[in-house]
Amino acid sequence: RPSERLHTCRLPRVVPAGLLRALALRDAGCRFPGCDRPATWCDAHHLHPWAGGGKTSLDILILLCAHHHTLVHERWRPHGDPGTTMWFQRPDGTTLDLPSDPRGQPPTRGP
Repeated sequence: RPSERLHTCRLPRVVPAGLLRALALRDAGCRFPGCDRPATWCDAHHLHPWAGGGKTSLDILILLCAHHHTLVHERWRPHGDPGTTMWFQRPDGTTLDLPSDPRGQPPTRGP
């Protein structure tokens, strides 16, 4: 819906429906390299922890399936630009050789 805000809100932690739709359009599924789980099987992940002041906005959210969401919370570190290429760093500090690009179409940015 054109009237829904897609960016820069501090609250709530839960991703609003319009923003989740935009995220699903952009990512089209789990962003972990090599994973083919569809967007309907994924959750939004805040790249900057919400509890630490991270915003609920498209530019710091990615979709991750439950398995990879758990891995990321257990010390894997995603980095890069969610709108283009992301890289995932293992707990030992080495970076996974496979990049992660959005599989869908970039959503139109909101007001």
